[in-house]
Amino acid sequence: MARGSVIGRQVAIMQATLEGDQPSLSDLAERADLPLSTTHRLVGNLCAQGLLRKTPWLTYLPGSRLLELVDTGVQRARSG
Repeated sequence: MARGSVIGRQVAIMQATLEGDQPSLSDLAERADLPLSTTHRLVGNLCAQGLLRKTPWLTYLPGSRLLELVDTGVQRARSG
Protein backbone atom coordinates (compact mmCIF):
# COMPACT_ATOMS: atom_id res chain seq x y z
CA MET A 1 0.00 0.00 0.00
CA ALA A 2 2.71 2.52 0.94
CA ARG A 3 4.57 4.18 -1.90
CA GLY A 4 8.35 4.34 -2.16
CA SER A 5 8.60 8.10 -1.66
CA VAL A 6 8.32 9.89 1.66
CA ILE A 7 5.25 11.79 0.51
CA GLY A 8 3.66 8.52 -0.63
CA ARG A 9 4.26 7.01 2.80
CA GLN A 10 2.86 10.09 4.51
CA VAL A 11 -0.26 10.00 2.35
CA ALA A 12 -0.67 6.30 3.17
CA ILE A 13 -0.51 7.15 6.87
CA MET A 14 -3.03 9.98 6.52
CA GLN A 15 -5.37 7.66 4.61
CA ALA A 16 -4.92 5.00 7.29
CA THR A 17 -5.95 7.58 9.90
CA LEU A 18 -9.34 7.82 8.20
CA GLU A 19 -9.93 4.05 8.18
CA GLY A 20 -11.87 2.99 11.25
CA ASP A 21 -11.88 4.54 14.69
CA GLN A 22 -8.89 6.52 15.98
CA PRO A 23 -6.02 4.19 15.09
CA SER A 24 -2.99 3.66 17.29
CA LEU A 25 0.56 3.96 15.95
CA SER A 26 0.74 0.20 15.40
CA ASP A 27 -2.64 0.30 13.60
CA LEU A 28 -1.28 3.00 11.28
CA ALA A 29 1.88 0.99 10.59
CA GLU A 30 -0.15 -2.09 9.73
CA ARG A 31 -2.70 -0.24 7.59
CA ALA A 32 -0.01 1.71 5.70
CA ASP A 33 2.16 -1.42 5.37
CA LEU A 34 5.16 0.30 6.93
CA PRO A 35 7.64 -0.66 9.64
CA LEU A 36 6.68 0.69 13.06
CA SER A 37 9.88 2.76 13.33
CA THR A 38 9.23 4.44 9.97
CA THR A 39 5.61 5.07 10.91
CA HIS A 40 6.70 6.60 14.23
CA ARG A 41 9.08 9.00 12.48
CA LEU A 42 6.62 10.01 9.77
CA VAL A 43 3.71 10.40 12.21
CA GLY A 44 5.88 12.67 14.35
CA ASN A 45 6.56 14.83 11.30
CA LEU A 46 2.88 14.89 10.32
CA CYS A 47 1.88 15.87 13.86
CA ALA A 48 4.50 18.63 13.93
CA GLN A 49 2.98 20.05 10.72
CA GLY A 50 -0.57 19.86 12.11
CA LEU A 51 -1.62 17.25 9.56
CA LEU A 52 -2.27 14.63 12.27
CA ARG A 53 -3.17 15.00 15.92
CA LYS A 54 -2.27 12.62 18.75
CA THR A 55 -5.04 12.10 21.29
CA PRO A 56 -4.56 11.59 25.05
CA TRP A 57 -5.37 7.90 24.40
CA LEU A 58 -2.36 7.59 22.05
CA THR A 59 -4.49 7.35 18.94
CA TYR A 60 -4.48 9.63 15.92
CA LEU A 61 -6.94 11.92 14.18
CA PRO A 62 -6.68 14.34 11.25
CA GLY A 63 -4.98 17.51 12.44
CA SER A 64 -6.23 21.08 12.29
CA ARG A 65 -3.93 22.02 9.40
CA LEU A 66 -5.18 19.11 7.30
CA LEU A 67 -8.78 20.10 8.00
CA GLU A 68 -8.00 23.70 7.01
CA LEU A 69 -6.46 22.54 3.74
CA VAL A 70 -9.47 20.39 2.94
CA ASP A 71 -11.87 23.20 3.81
CA THR A 72 -9.97 25.64 1.58
CA GLY A 73 -10.04 23.15 -1.28
CA VAL A 74 -13.78 22.57 -0.90
CA GLN A 75 -14.48 26.31 -0.83
CA ARG A 76 -12.40 26.88 -3.97
CA ALA A 77 -14.08 24.00 -5.77
CA ARG A 78 -17.51 25.42 -4.97
CA SER A 79 -16.60 28.91 -6.14
CA GLY A 80 -14.89 27.79 -9.33
